[in-house]
Amino acid sequence: MGDSNTDESINKRSGGEPVAEDKRQEITAVSTDDKGSDKKEEKDKGNDSKEDRTSDKKEDKGSDRKDEAVINKSTYIEKDVVEDEELYKSLQAMPFYHGFVPREDLGVILRNEGDYLIRVSEITTKKEGTTGIKRDIVLSACSSGGNDGETNPKDVKSEHNGERKMRNLVIRRYDGKFGIKGSNLFATIESLLANHHVSNQLESKENRFLKTPIELQPWEYRHSAVKLGDKLGEGAYGEVRKGVLQRKLKKADVAVKLMKGGELNKLKIREMMNEARLMRNFKHKNVVRFYGVAVVEQPLYILLELVNGGALN
Repeated sequence: MGDSNTDESINKRSGGEPVAEDKRQEITAVSTDDKGSDKKEEKDKGNDSKEDRTSDKKEDKGSDRKDEAVINKSTYIEKDVVEDEELYKSLQAMPFYHGFVPREDLGVILRNEGDYLIRVSEITTKKEGTTGIKRDIVLSACSSGGNDGETNPKDVKSEHNGERKMRNLVIRRYDGKFGIKGSNLFATIESLLANHHVSNQLESKENRFLKTPIELQPWEYRHSAVKLGDKLGEGAYGEVRKGVLQRKLKKADVAVKLMKGGELNKLKIREMMNEARLMRNFKHKNVVRFYGVAVVEQPLYILLELVNGGALN
């Protein structure tokens, strides 16, 4: 009896132990499965966030490309700026507009970093394989030495003047707006200049390079300061006339060399301004006095002292 009861109790205990182990295995298995699913969910969340970030980047790049496409689809105006009467008049009203002054004279006008002016110059255009020349608006600015980040762009030409470098950027016209290559479009030239001013913290540092607009120099006159008189003769540039120059405090009788607008081109302007540049260096009682030039509009003038009595021969 005692032995059988002992065997039964032993059998019960031995039969119950595997049940407990099975429960523990089930609990462990469930716990392991839960951890695996949690890790999987976290991984899925991580993948989702990566996908979201990737899609956001793709959307941003897509929007950038869309903006660029909008600008690229804008119609570039091929019209000569001088033929656009309204725009041409608005340029002449700007105190820092220097007309047809060539780049060779920029070194004596723009002396400090950030100095800038607006001028008109001939540029080469290409359309459907055909090369042409027209006059367009150019922003000229003085910057310190070093690379400004431009690598042989079509619309930017830089040249060194000692340690200074002159940047010449074509201001192109698109559908009534204005833009420089690689920048946004603006409703007015003034707003374009304001965007590239050093005070505009919203623009990137490399695109903030304008500080001081430089007005006409003492040797640069507006045509309104010159009153033309009788014709004296014909010259290499066109004709020579008597004239009266209104200076700051008094008037002066002058001989005015007029370059005919119909024959105006970059080469002739350069020749004319070379003569003016040379004469600026001479100041002597026995040398005909050079007063200056008037190149804000056409025809271009060289203003010299009027010498009465006719030619020496």
